[in-house]
Amino acid sequence: MPRSEAATRRASVAVIPAALAVLVAFAGAHVAPAGAEVLTLAEALSIARDSNLSLRASEEEYEAAKWAARSATASLGPQIFFSSTATRVDPETFRRANSSLDFLDEIGVEVEPFLYETTYETSFSGRMALYNGQLWAGVGAASAARDARMHAVSSSERNVSFDTKRAYFQVLRAEALVEVARDAVEAAEGNLMTARRKNEVGLVPLAEVLRWEVVLANDEKALADAENAVVLSRTGLSNVLGVALDSEYELEKITRSDLDVLYARYEWLITDDQISEEEARALLAGSPDFLALSDAARASEATVAIAKGAFYPSLSAGGSYGWKADDDIAPDDETAWSVRLALDLPVFTSTKNLSDYQESKRSHLAALNRQQDAERALVAGLRNTVATITSNMKFLAASEKQMLQAEDNLRSVRNLYNEGMAPYSDFVDGQVLRDRSRVGYVDALYEAFLAFAAAERLLGEPITTPGDTP
Repeated sequence: MPRSEAATRRASVAVIPAALAVLVAFAGAHVAPAGAEVLTLAEALSIARDSNLSLRASEEEYEAAKWAARSATASLGPQIFFSSTATRVDPETFRRANSSLDFLDEIGVEVEPFLYETTYETSFSGRMALYNGQLWAGVGAASAARDARMHAVSSSERNVSFDTKRAYFQVLRAEALVEVARDAVEAAEGNLMTARRKNEVGLVPLAEVLRWEVVLANDEKALADAENAVVLSRTGLSNVLGVALDSEYELEKITRSDLDVLYARYEWLITDDQISEEEARALLAGSPDFLALSDAARASEATVAIAKGAFYPSLSAGGSYGWKADDDIAPDDETAWSVRLALDLPVFTSTKNLSDYQESKRSHLAALNRQQDAERALVAGLRNTVATITSNMKFLAASEKQMLQAEDNLRSVRNLYNEGMAPYSDFVDGQVLRDRSRVGYVDALYEAFLAFAAAERLLGEPITTPGDTP
């Protein structure tokens, strides 16, 4: 099995300590709008699957493809038609056509009119293709197109799931960054007030007050940007879900422990070694994207068979059963039937058939090249996703460590600054470093979630037992 020995070379994942869990609790401090509903990720995925318009369109296209396949298959079976016609001629034509009847009546010969003023004709007819290469190939093309649309629905479901998760994570990240920005503004305001009081009694120079004013202005700008990002991300999530764009909701928070659960499910895949192309292809062989590409190539091959079928003869059978045409609408007169066997053999088509065949052949070769190119892109995407997950987990562990160190550094510098043993520039730098480390941790956490979502997009739902392949 691919990656069967991966468990022996698993990437290490730092476990977040209790102190760090307290430190990052700001991520859950967002206050939802009054009356807003709490929306879990599972509920968001359910809403998107029910309401997303692109997914609905994909499902309707699949239904249309199923009916097209049924239509192609039905063209091979017998077809029966009922026909009933009424023909009315003008009086002058009727008189001329039957002008000789008066003479025949005079000599005692009784015949039916040569033409009725109103003629009724009723009949049944049927036909069936006994051999037609183009029709048979058309069934294959329609079946391939149907299968491609079926896999496209599965692919759309995965796309909607990934887009929903990405939009959900973007909202949570934006809200977490707002909390970081608000804490930074509050801290800068407090430091500015302290600096002003100290300046009033001559303990610090005016330059220190001005420095904190600059810091506060920068933090207020960052807060405004962060709040705008929340608005934009919420609109994006509503759009993906297919709900009203001004919907109000509070998102259920996801935590570092949720990420650890995802990591455990994909631990069999994640190593420091790059996944090979052969392994990636084996993992993607059953994905709807790969299957849809194969179906598209199969459909293009069927178009070649359709064009080739134009060179071969076709054989069909037909027949009819009807009543004698007269001026009585009721089918109660004499009946007649006929059968026929038709053979059509193309002899000369001014190179049209040859041109159609060459066109379909080149289109098929182009489809094969597109298939290989798209498959290579999917394989490369999986390899890159695995590498991204590995690096993101390492980056997240480093961000956790950096955030703890930055908090310790700020605490130490603050004490030294309050005791007059450190310049205010060190205190400012420590505050900025702590805020940046918090931002870095938030970005690392949600980038890791997005990387796992990308893996789920390619491989499907994660497995539950490490070491097994999907």
